[in-house]
Amino acid sequence: MPRQKVMLEDEFERLLNHHNSGSAASCDCAHPTGAGGTPLYCHLGLPPPDAAAAGGSGSSSGGAAEAGASSQQQQQQQKQQQGQAAAQQADGQQQQQQQQQDGGQQQGQQQQQQQHRLAVLIPYRDRLPHLTTLLAALRPYLDKQGRAHDVFVLEQGDQLLFNRGALLNAGALLLAGSSYDYFAFQDVDTIPLEKGGIQYSFPKGAAPLHLTPHSVHPKSTFEDFFGGLLVITAEQFRRINGYGTQFWGWGREDDNLRERLVRAGMWPPEYPENIPHKGSLLSKRSYFEHQKHVQAVELRAAEDKEGKLTFFEENPRLPYRGAKIMSSQPQFLKDFATGLNTTAFQIMSIQPFLNATKITLQLHCNVTATPWCQPAAIGKRQAPPVRHAAAVHAVSGAR
Repeated sequence: MPRQKVMLEDEFERLLNHHNSGSAASCDCAHPTGAGGTPLYCHLGLPPPDAAAAGGSGSSSGGAAEAGASSQQQQQQQKQQQGQAAAQQADGQQQQQQQQQDGGQQQGQQQQQQQHRLAVLIPYRDRLPHLTTLLAALRPYLDKQGRAHDVFVLEQGDQLLFNRGALLNAGALLLAGSSYDYFAFQDVDTIPLEKGGIQYSFPKGAAPLHLTPHSVHPKSTFEDFFGGLLVITAEQFRRINGYGTQFWGWGREDDNLRERLVRAGMWPPEYPENIPHKGSLLSKRSYFEHQKHVQAVELRAAEDKEGKLTFFEENPRLPYRGAKIMSSQPQFLKDFATGLNTTAFQIMSIQPFLNATKITLQLHCNVTATPWCQPAAIGKRQAPPVRHAAAVHAVSGAR
């Protein structure tokens, strides 16, 4: 039986200690290389020391020489124009004070960004072209915002149906107690665009930050959309017990998360400051790019006339007879019992991938409570004659 509370495996613990010690410059992992063959990113995705900082001594010497030349010129001017020296000195002091004030404000903003560390968590399976494209764009995007961050790809490596919520729970559990104090839940098919400038910032209040409300998400079709990208602090995620873990297959785990936030007094969420408004020059397509893929199918259930329950998958836009979308049943949307406390998994591998760290996981499924987690339990699309819509009840008990 897999452990419910997963301790760090030896390899991951070593990488995390290496990261926390700040010794990323001595890494030996195989990543894309930059100028001079030095690794661009290392171990947990830390960028190398800034090239500009590495050459700082040379630029500092040049600055000192320029300062010395400037000082000599000022002395000559003072000798030639003694009557104007006092006024010039006063003006210079005034400008210097203004520059120091502006620089202090800018430095304060940078320090505020750097005091938090962001972990970007990407739930993933079998979308390599999408993942490669996203990672190439995401790191530079966040670097320009000056955010201290690392990217983790959470790959589901078992043969069960995909469980986005359980993967994100697992990522949060693995990083518990580390220096990462907030998470960005990043979909692999959604790429932030420079033109939109959405900030992956630390939430300001008690509620998480929803980066992709209806007005900016490229595929949203309704006003109260809560899917897509979310930024949440580690403490907020712990308070709501993470995602419910009964959502095997596509969809509805975000609706359950909304219910948890409402219940915890964290609703409504924060929204980006620069989202489109009346008179805005930017359209919703200016904020995120959606990578095209085949539309996912939802898991449905129906009873035949003998009372046998059949699970099958169906395109959400093509309802099949009287069958019900399983995850929209009230007992699922109002599930507050499962979550971080019931997320069980094993680490299959940890390895660098492009500019991120990929952690491949084997999730555990309680087949008594959620038999539809197994592909073998899913029937064909041609379901038997439906007597009535099934109310699918989860069996209570430990996972």
